[in-house]
Amino acid sequence: INPSRDLAPHYVPAVMTLATGRMLTGLNVGHDIDGKQELFIDAEGELFGVDPDQIEERRPSERSIMPDDIYKQFTIRDIRDLLALLEQE
Repeated sequence: INPSRDLAPHYVPAVMTLATGRMLTGLNVGHDIDGKQELFIDAEGELFGVDPDQIEERRPSERSIMPDDIYKQFTIRDIRDLLALLEQE
């Protein structure tokens, strides 16, 4: 219900300001095959790459990339299925 309440360290998104002044936020998922770009996933689940040399500033985000109200998209059946899955863990 509140995905930003407790973020595990490896799920903290980066907020970046590029040399162009553009700001981007994404969860770091590694590097491209050539190792020239860092790869990130944004809040819409889209993968994007950034040249590390173009990042002027990088700081950890205080907010998860998961929307706060994502639970509103779930049906009662989705919630039951999720709870059943969590009970198995």
